[in-house]
Amino acid sequence: MQPIINANQKINYRLDIDDSSEWISVTPCEMARNAFFYVQEAGHFYCGPDYFTERERLDSFLIKCTLSGSGRIEYRGKTYDVGRGDVFFISCEEYQHYRTANESWEHIWVHINGAGCMNYFRQFYENNGSCVVRLPRFEEVSEPINKIMNLYRIGGVYADIIASKLISDIFAEIMIAATGVNDNAARLPRPIQLAVDLIERDYQENVTLEYLAGKVSLNRQYFQKLFKKYTKMSPYMFLTTIRVNRAKELLRFSDMSIEEIAAEVGLNSAGHFIQIFKKMTDTTPNAYRKMWNAKR
Repeated sequence: MQPIINANQKINYRLDIDDSSEWISVTPCEMARNAFFYVQEAGHFYCGPDYFTERERLDSFLIKCTLSGSGRIEYRGKTYDVGRGDVFFISCEEYQHYRTANESWEHIWVHINGAGCMNYFRQFYENNGSCVVRLPRFEEVSEPINKIMNLYRIGGVYADIIASKLISDIFAEIMIAATGVNDNAARLPRPIQLAVDLIERDYQENVTLEYLAGKVSLNRQYFQKLFKKYTKMSPYMFLTTIRVNRAKELLRFSDMSIEEIAAEVGLNSAGHFIQIFKKMTDTTPNAYRKMWNAKR
């Protein structure tokens, strides 16, 4: 098959795919387009050596999981080889060029869009540092895509709703892989677990970086780097989050004044407390209290 070129859509591709390949186009309902994650296309391709796609300026996000063989993707000025278990997640507005790397490339894929997709993509890329991530079990992505394809083979009024849920499942799996949060990472190294325990116990006190690093017998800079690696937050942000969460409880379930709550959670003034609370929650302590008291 000769390359197909479409100048308006900025696309150039060659579909060197086996007859057993499948490609499903989807027309989501208006509600899905306005409120959900939604599917635009999905497929399972068995590609030959001449398969490629070169594209940009498509309003879509693509998630592609390699099942066997190998592929190669050029994205944001870098080239990545992908093999079994590798998943790439890209915004198709940006230039991309992906192709079979050797003789064959089997992959399953889904084009998606909807409210929140860009936020997921930005967080994924920021945490992962590239568009490609390796999954311990690629079935965590390939199975939801298979379910999406089954949904639209059958159709039905609830297909778009279920598909949105399956896209959320895919996002969860690739974000877990991108951030390194898995069963092994959940078991924090002993110095970091000790620091977490200290913050949770002593959050009302003047908990400083120097204090924590000293307690776990680590260099300050190294401790801060290690803490962020395993918790995805700086020690200061971890402490602040605990303080704000405790303040929320007191605002909802006590009659303490703002000044008393600030002191109770370890902050030195009501003004400082209000500033931090608003930055973390986009509302003031008083507004938060009124909102939740009205919903009791």
